[in-house]
Amino acid sequence: MKNEPTRREFLKRSGTAAMAAGLSACAAPFVSRATFAGPGGTDPVPMALIGCGGRGQRLMRMGAQAEVFQPVAVCDVQQSGMDEAAKWVKDKTGLEPKKINDFRKLMEEKDVQAVLIATPDHWHAIQTITACMAEKDVYVEKPISHNIAEGLAMVAAVRKNKRVCQVGLMQRTMKDFQDAVKFIQSGKIGKVGLVKAWFIKQREDLGNPPDGDPPAGLDWDLWLGPAPKVPFNPVRFKVDLPGNPAYGSWRWFWDYAGGQLLDWGPHMLDVVRWGLGKGMPRSASASGGKYVFTDARECPDTLAVVYDYGDATAIWEHRQWSDRSIEPNRYHGIEFFGDHGTVLVDRSGWEVYPEPGSNIAEKGNPGDPGVDKIGPTDKDHVTNFAECVKSRKDPIMPIEEGFMTTATCQLGNVSFRSGTKVVWDGEKQTIADNPAAMKYFGREYRKGFELPKV
Repeated sequence: MKNEPTRREFLKRSGTAAMAAGLSACAAPFVSRATFAGPGGTDPVPMALIGCGGRGQRLMRMGAQAEVFQPVAVCDVQQSGMDEAAKWVKDKTGLEPKKINDFRKLMEEKDVQAVLIATPDHWHAIQTITACMAEKDVYVEKPISHNIAEGLAMVAAVRKNKRVCQVGLMQRTMKDFQDAVKFIQSGKIGKVGLVKAWFIKQREDLGNPPDGDPPAGLDWDLWLGPAPKVPFNPVRFKVDLPGNPAYGSWRWFWDYAGGQLLDWGPHMLDVVRWGLGKGMPRSASASGGKYVFTDARECPDTLAVVYDYGDATAIWEHRQWSDRSIEPNRYHGIEFFGDHGTVLVDRSGWEVYPEPGSNIAEKGNPGDPGVDKIGPTDKDHVTNFAECVKSRKDPIMPIEEGFMTTATCQLGNVSFRSGTKVVWDGEKQTIADNPAAMKYFGREYRKGFELPKV
């Protein structure tokens, strides 16, 4: 790419320099609202929400309630989502945001300083790059992109246009994860040779419903965007499930996402990279398939990926048809195995398991297994973003880190889909000598929805 980012030469071509500065290598120091600098002083950042589903509205509401966001516009291809988001803003702030169906029209709004992108994965790159080119700062949910080529283009767009971009991997902001990583990097558990990360949770069978008409108020063609044009089918959009209405089942289709590995994988494998102090893995080798479900999903319900980091191996595992996890009562987690001890960390806390004969006294902060404590962290993460919009410093989870975490997961899917071991060429930022794998490095775009040229 001609507009190659210069941020420490893209963290020395996604190598170990990514963590050279320590625990929060890429994080700008937190600044209080009282020290906001720039237009508006301590005023909340005028922002627009793109993607008015449950996740997007949660982040928007937290930012508004923390008085770091002023939502001035909401955007969605489904009218009901926009209406709900706009009503909440008016009820809580007294100000009525604009409702804009097409994000491209939103980019013309001069009073929008930042956008919060919480759309399906296949839209993230186009919307992020377009926003950067329109001189708007970006908070983008994970995974940052649909494929690796898009992620590289996003890095270039953020840096070329001098934008602030926070990636929604909020565990970087959570104290338990920070403390666990600091302990691992202290060397007290010795040399880490193996890391395991997992997400094991029984998902519902989606069935095989027929194609039909989209619900009233949904622009299905615009929802598809860059993906191939297909008839509306509820499982390619959202399905109503007991206790989880309008679940985003689009996650299990290759045209829009990357399955479980690109859903929870970024959260877990980001901590793997963080704890090891690594950038991209040397290689990825995957095995799995759609072994149990007979429904319409395309992505594997069972997958294991082995990542080679040179001096350590990391293993990812997911099962979508079982609740029996690797660790009791922990449907997700990361374990770092050192020769002096092991650290287990998840969203309930972290624990230390000393090896016999070691002198490790620390216990960690175990919490209650299975109790997710991450709730307030969303507010801290969006607040950090808003502060960095004002200070023009990098946020705690900048675009390069988000790219490496997302691309690590994507390498696993590329290996699975191509049936090959994939080797990462860090200097050239590509997959080395593997035509079968390179078929999945990028994608073809539907006419009118191409990736903007950076």
